[in-house]
Amino acid sequence: MLWSSLYHQDDIYSASVAAVPELVTIAAERRELAPESLFLAASIELRRHQTGASELPPSLTTAYERSLEIALALASDLAEHAPDADGKLAIADLVFRGEYTRAQTVLDADGDEQNEQ
Repeated sequence: MLWSSLYHQDDIYSASVAAVPELVTIAAERRELAPESLFLAASIELRRHQTGASELPPSLTTAYERSLEIALALASDLAEHAPDADGKLAIADLVFRGEYTRAQTVLDADGDEQNEQ
């Protein structure tokens, strides 16, 4: 339900961007929820850098950018040390490093593999 409220059919909303710091906090405090929380935050961040996405509201800039720094540290650590069978942490790590094209390529390849099955 959270996914469809914050990221629905490649659309993000002002609430989506506002939720990113909270998603990162959840990931930091509840490691069992970290892969999904970081992946959703990364998906929002990735979409924010695509054509047609809204600008980051100035009132959210500081908290949002700080949360991305924390998300990068979390995603990097977890991608290296935690189970990641579906690659969510690896993709989040790429996004939070600013490697948007590589992250999108991995997502597209995963989608192609699922469609072939």
